Amino acid sequence: MDFFRARRAANQWNEPDEQTVKEIFKKQADHQMIQCHIEKQKLCTTSTIYTDHQKNIIKLTLSVSSLNREEHRYAVVLSYEWLIDPKEKETDFYGILTTENAVVDYHHVYSSYKTYQDRSHVSIQHSRKPYQSSVVGYMMKNSLRKESSRHFGYVYSEIVPSDRAQTYIDVEGFYVHAHRAWSDSDLFSFQDVYNWNGKADAVMFKSPVIRIFIQP
Repeated sequence: MDFFRARRAANQWNEPDEQTVKEIFKKQADHQMIQCHIEKQKLCTTSTIYTDHQKNIIKLTLSVSSLNREEHRYAVVLSYEWLIDPKEKETDFYGILTTENAVVDYHHVYSSYKTYQDRSHVSIQHSRKPYQSSVVGYMMKNSLRKESSRHFGYVYSEIVPSDRAQTYIDVEGFYVHAHRAWSDSDLFSFQDVYNWNGKADAVMFKSPVIRIFIQP
């Protein structure tokens, strides 16, 4: 939060009040694509809880806010929270997918993973370098701590349109919980995310798409 507040202050980002945030959540419920008119809303966000056999598994929240109107620069934050203690703790991948009409500023990519067994054993891990990146986004790689039961994290980035002709940008968050097959492998790629078909050795969660409309 301190990191985000500093970026917001540097770009004179206006914080929405509580009522505005409530209205945004109300309008965006149960939609797979969120229509985001960022100049009017200030903040666009979607939060999804995945369940299995009526048990809450993981919560993904994707948020977009305006940082610089002249540059059409946007802050994108994907956060995750495990609502259970995952039995398999191997290697996870998470990140942002974009359309090719967006460019990620890799000078402003930042991720944080926090885990604890109890209040006296808290661990925080930070990273500023994506595991993989391409014209369609980026992903982080993270190994869950086996001795811990609570797991939280987020990744922050800044994106801009690829050129002034763009009228919108789509962003989507994903989280892949991989098992043994990919624990020490460098074979996982964006192509796996796009061509996902219920792979036996992993499970993927995706957020709804947020479509950011760009005003000239």
